[in-house]
Formats: sequence, C-alpha cells, structure tokens
Amino acid sequence: MSNIICGVLKKRQLFYFNFDKDSNILTIQPKKMQPHVAFSDFHFDEYPYFKEYIDLEGETNNHNYIKFINIKFSSIARGCFQAWVPAYIEGNANGLYPIPKPDKINKIIFSSEAIDLFVQSNRIVKDEINNESKELIIKVDYGKNKTKSFVYKKYTYEFYPAWRISYSKDINNIFVMNSRLCINSTNYMKVKDILKCYELVEKFLCFTNYRKHIIFDKILLCQEENVKYFDNIQKTNIQFELHVAYSDEKYDLAQDNKVILIDDVYQNINNLFENIINADFLIQSLPINSNEKSIISIEKYINISSSFESEMGKLFSNFKSESNEKFKKVQEDVCKYIKLKIKTQKSKNSKETKYYESFLKELKNIDGRLEEKILYALKKYMYLIEIDINYYKKLYNLDDIKLIDLAVAFANKRNNLAHGYKLESFNKQEIMAYVMVRKICYALILERSGLKKEEIKKIIEKIF
Repeated sequence: MSNIICGVLKKRQLFYFNFDKDSNILTIQPKKMQPHVAFSDFHFDEYPYFKEYIDLEGETNNHNYIKFINIKFSSIARGCFQAWVPAYIEGNANGLYPIPKPDKINKIIFSSEAIDLFVQSNRIVKDEINNESKELIIKVDYGKNKTKSFVYKKYTYEFYPAWRISYSKDINNIFVMNSRLCINSTNYMKVKDILKCYELVEKFLCFTNYRKHIIFDKILLCQEENVKYFDNIQKTNIQFELHVAYSDEKYDLAQDNKVILIDDVYQNINNLFENIINADFLIQSLPINSNEKSIISIEKYINISSSFESEMGKLFSNFKSESNEKFKKVQEDVCKYIKLKIKTQKSKNSKETKYYESFLKELKNIDGRLEEKILYALKKYMYLIEIDINYYKKLYNLDDIKLIDLAVAFANKRNNLAHGYKLESFNKQEIMAYVMVRKICYALILERSGLKKEEIKKIIEKIF
C-alpha cells in the first residue's frame, strides 16, 4: 500500500482520488457517486472537460501538493474516471500551510547514472601515500574549476560532481560519488518549461550514452518561499519532485567508459547541445540496451537514413557542386539564365515570375541522390570506417566490394523499406553500409559542433 497515494483533486468541483505509482493509474470519484447507469459515456455530459487532455492538481492525504500532467480520462461508471499518468509533480511541504504550489520554480536538479558517466565525479579525488608514516591520504578537490556549465537560451546548465560519506552499513566504501545537472533560470518556470527542459536533457544524455532513453533517479524542482517563523519572515527552500513514467522495457547504459565524457566535448558543448536536441531521427535510431546495440531493424534503418540526410544537408548543403565541377558549372549557368528571365518579366508579381523564382530556389538547393551523398561521406570519413570495412570484408568474404557498392546498397534498401517495395532480410552489403552510416551520423553532428578530427575519432572509437 506504500505505493498508493490518496487525496483530493479540484477541477470545478472536488474529486477524491487514489493513484497507483506502480501502474501509473489514477482513479477519481466525485464527493457523491451517481446512480448506476448502463452507458458509462453518460458521465461525460456532466464532466465535459474530462474529454480532453488536462492537468489536475490537488492535495494528498499527507498534506502535500500534487499535480497530474497531460492526462485523459475514461469513464468507469457512477461518476468515476480512470487515466494513465505520463508524469506528475509531488511536493514535500514539511507541514507548511498553506501548502506551497510549484509556481516559483527557478531550479531543476537531475540525478542519473547517465550524468555520473558523463561527468565522472571520481576525477575530483586524488590519493597520496606517505611512505614514512604509511598513511594513505585521500583528497577531494571540490573547487569551482570542477564545475562545468554552459548557457542555452535563457537557462544555465551546470554539471557538478558531488560526494557523501557512506553510511555505516556500507562497509566496503569510504564515500559515494555522484554527479548532478542543475538548470538555473532567472525567471519562474512553468510546467511546460520544466517538461521541455526534461526533454532536452534526455536527448543530450541519449547521445552521450548511445541510448534511446535515459532513466533519471530523481528530478527535483526548487523554489523559495517566504515562511513565517513566529514573528519573523524567512526565505525557505521548497522542493517538489517530477516523476516521469517509463516503459517496462529493459534499460541499461554502456559500461567501461564507452560513453562521451564532459571533458571530450566541453569546449564545444553549447553547439553540441543545440545540434543534439534537433537530431530526433538519430535519437530514435539508438538502442535501448546493450543487447539491442547489435540488432538492425527496419525502423532503425529508416531513422538512420533520415538522420544522415538531415545532418548532411546541414553540414554539406552544397556537397555535389563542391565535389563535381561539371555539375557546378551547369548549375551556375542555368541559375544565371533563370535570373535573367526574372529580370525581363514585366511584372514582379506575375505567375510566370513566381514560377521562375520558385524553380531558382529549388535549383540552388538541389543536392544529389542518396547514394551520391553516402559515397561522398564514406570517402570523407574513411579515417573512421576503414577498420570496419576491412573487418567486414574478411568476415563476409567481400574482398572486391567498393564504396560505391555500399552506397548503392544502402540507398536501395532505404527506398525499398520507405516505399514498401520489398520487405526482405538484410544482406551483407546492406549490413556493412548501415554500420558505416551509423558512425557517420555521429561524426556529422560532432563536426558541425566544432570538434576536430582527432577528437571525433576518439569519441567514435569509444561509442562504437
């Protein structure tokens, strides 16, 4: 029963609720239950606002604030409703009255194993051995230089190492190292701002850990309240906790530091953060756990292809004209001709002028076929994929395979899957190509973020 929360919610009227934290099922009932009726949809006539996705807030039986986010109810008769809860905020008022609401949040603190791996808190610990006294001295350097921060839009993101002395029952450790990510805001954050921060942080850590989803141990929302103690008004820190529902899938993270570390990317972290949060196709292609890392699926293939085209367009928008002088010359000549035709039009607003302008825009942005892009990228990032090419040539007995063969194999497979032409198992060339393009997608984001060739190679070797 410890995972059941009960209390009262208010939405135009009072409702009693019980919430199962294990299943994330919320059940509510009005103060007075209705007579039994045959059709449960009848109750939506009295409570029409339950037909849409809504937020509901109230008070728990422990006198704490609670808010259920983005829920949609189903009627279960007699005025009772149930909903699955994707996220909720729970307060810890410590007996304060009136119960504080999260309307002055200016700080979010994330805790997760993924953050521990990214920050590596043990880097602040040094040990020294005094040979004369036979003493082992352990020093924790908790200076400001150990905190890494950056600013994105209106928020400051601060990664910092943390430590605590182990409890007496933990006989094998002197102290425990953890890391935190703290997001500070100069303005109060609304629920939608908090959820957006959660989404961006998860995407970033997905990329650094090469995982599709990240589980957070705790997400604290912090604000200050003016509280009266006897005759004095004092500012008091109030904390709420954001809980997010996770699926029943088996999650894990890479071990042995096969992840991106903060020191690997800190000099370019602003650019990298912005590029990652807009790389939705790549995030969707990542594995959920270690077992899935070596599995190729239709969904992954399409997502990797979409990610590749998206990132190639951002970094090498004119790759074909830059790599093919004949194409560049023809493109320039045709563009000049169309510009001349536009100038000779009697009216700048005529349909014919607009057709010319539209075609000119398309012509400037033409970027070649998918296989041409892949071939260009395979040649450019040969320093990353050469080891894989040699490995799979030997494994699959494909000594005569060329880069153009891999490019065509990947493009054809992608087209067959996306357009529903053929649904066949992956052949050797398609698997080979997928492995290369998957690495290149990461490299494109890292290069666009400003990392150097040696830095990119170091990261790719760790991740893959």
